[in-house]
Amino acid sequence: MSTELCLRHECLLAMPDLRDDPFRGSVVYLCDHDADGAMGFVINRVTEMTLADLFAQLDLPAPIEAERPVLAGGPVSPERGFVLHDGHATCASMPVGAGIYLSVGRDMLETIAAGQGPQRFEVFLGYAGWGPGQLENELLENAWLTGPGDAALVFETTVDQRQQAMAARIGFNYRQLSGQAGHA
Repeated sequence: MSTELCLRHECLLAMPDLRDDPFRGSVVYLCDHDADGAMGFVINRVTEMTLADLFAQLDLPAPIEAERPVLAGGPVSPERGFVLHDGHATCASMPVGAGIYLSVGRDMLETIAAGQGPQRFEVFLGYAGWGPGQLENELLENAWLTGPGDAALVFETTVDQRQQAMAARIGFNYRQLSGQAGHA
């Protein structure tokens, strides 16, 4: 893979004809993309689980936003939890973009349960992953459009509006997008 193509901190928007069920209609925020592959989270798909349900399974007290849904981050390791957030001084986190951090430890969930967590966060089960060259091939096959990702899209836009908001960033209405691609 050429090191020129790096989509870290970008978003993928699934084309309407993408029939791969885990990604149909998805917006994926990419946390990492290099020669070894890509990793990110579907930011517009909720699970049937709420934070209260998840925290009860982990024997943690329900957080303030107990009825908030847990998001389905992708088909890889759906039993593992991840938190994208806007930063927190006392929990181990990795910066993945401007104003966006990734935590994978229980300490972040404990901090959220105690009401002392980050102001803005999303909790995911699973993630989206691609092996070396796999995402690049899907891009060549017109399975995805790419555009800018940022904290406002991940944390301030409601889950049900993220698809259309991402499309608007690229310059179109998702409902009017055709799944057909042409090459001149």
